Amino acid sequence: MTYFSSRSGKAILQDSLREFSTSVYADLKGSKPKTNLIFSPLSIAVALYNLLLGARGETRTQLEEALRLPSEFFCVHFETKKLKEVIKDTLGMASAIFYSPGKHRKTHTYYLR
Repeated sequence: MTYFSSRSGKAILQDSLREFSTSVYADLKGSKPKTNLIFSPLSIAVALYNLLLGARGETRTQLEEALRLPSEFFCVHFETKKLKEVIKDTLGMASAIFYSPGKHRKTHTYYLR
């Protein structure tokens, strides 16, 4: 069963997920080298893919770099959807982004410090 629309899309997503996963693992493990670590790089990547939908300019570039995606890889959502269809019986995933207008100002001020 094939779950990607094209070999190139499959290869790009596989390579970027592998590189992203390795990078996140190294960062997390580096902060506490003698502790056990459990995380889901796929869940983290999918949540960040959601942000790509509305990201433009420098923000989009930063997300693409963090996710190890080539610039303007527009089929990431289509390729991820195909992957989710294959793994849906094995792995349950949910991603959401919550926005609260009242907290926006506090968050914005905090990160600008």
